[in-house]
Amino acid sequence: MFAQLFTPTQYFFNVYAIPMFAAAAATFLFGVAVLVHERGSRVGRLFFYMTFMGGVWLFSFSWMYSAVAEEVALAWAKAGYLAVTFLPSLIYDFSIVSLHLEYQRRVWRRISWSFSALFALAVLLSDLLVGGVYAYWWGYYPKVAWLSIPFLLFFFGIMFLSLWEYDGQFRNAVPSVHRERTKSFLKAFGVGYFASFDFLANYGVPLYPFGYIPIFIFS
Repeated sequence: MFAQLFTPTQYFFNVYAIPMFAAAAATFLFGVAVLVHERGSRVGRLFFYMTFMGGVWLFSFSWMYSAVAEEVALAWAKAGYLAVTFLPSLIYDFSIVSLHLEYQRRVWRRISWSFSALFALAVLLSDLLVGGVYAYWWGYYPKVAWLSIPFLLFFFGIMFLSLWEYDGQFRNAVPSVHRERTKSFLKAFGVGYFASFDFLANYGVPLYPFGYIPIFIFS
């Protein structure tokens, strides 16, 4: 299977894969730019890790769209979902570190990363989360199994918690650079939240996933 992933004949030119690939490259490059601008600070590193995982997700899905064989598409689907399992925890880490709340929220942080690790193992070692792929008009797309329900609860729960942290800081902050920065992050996460629209296609709803657009805007 590993050799198949890098065999050109296993893929075809798919115009629907181009926006995904472009968004992956732009997201990754923006993460690098922020990392350099922040001079390797902890906040800069966490932002880079977020954009890196987002880029892996988009990059993997672009190859999944272009796959000829179902087994090759499934391998890329699992690679993309592996990255997605870490995104909520990275986003929450970034939130609490940028808001200087990492000590107060250390328990929630550990819980979040524990769940991310469990879901990542489920992707790697079983079909409990990603059970197959659908063949849609734009290409193959992940078909999720029963563990997707707990995963979605985790995903949306942590995303909501991150938004709640920013909203609380914004309401309590006095007018300052910190308040404006918090406001910017709050808007960015709100926009990025629309990427969750993509989950509909995981359940057999043939709606083209445009999550790469809000992810790019978020970046």
